[in-house]
Amino acid sequence: MGGPHGRLGVPVGADRCRVLVGGVGITPARSSIRDSVQRATGLDVLALYGNLDQSCIPFKTEFDEYERDHPRIRFVHVLQRPLSGWEGESGFITAELVRRHCDPLDGRFWMSAGPPAMAEAMRTLAGALGILADRFAIELFSGYE
Repeated sequence: MGGPHGRLGVPVGADRCRVLVGGVGITPARSSIRDSVQRATGLDVLALYGNLDQSCIPFKTEFDEYERDHPRIRFVHVLQRPLSGWEGESGFITAELVRRHCDPLDGRFWMSAGPPAMAEAMRTLAGALGILADRFAIELFSGYE
């Protein structure tokens, strides 16, 4: 078994971050968020998290607990094809959607991970938002065509 081989995570000393991910691309961010919760670091996180619909949001129960118990942790679920009754964001993660939920140029560290198409789309989005390369880390998951 191999890959991913990067070292994606919140930089040491950073106390605020933003996450642009979809599906299982949340895994590296989940690790950083869970570590922060367990060590009570107070990490301030906004995760913009895309998935197909409500039935396939990895770790949703865990993330709901984090939001409930840690006011500095927030997830914005963006569903491509939400099921009936969904009142949250739908479609794809776009510059407009990001700007609705935060100031992308407030100096926070950003990260993204996932299959190359998703992660590269988020890299392009970060560039369009004006996020500097040294404030944005990315991990491409190999094995996807």
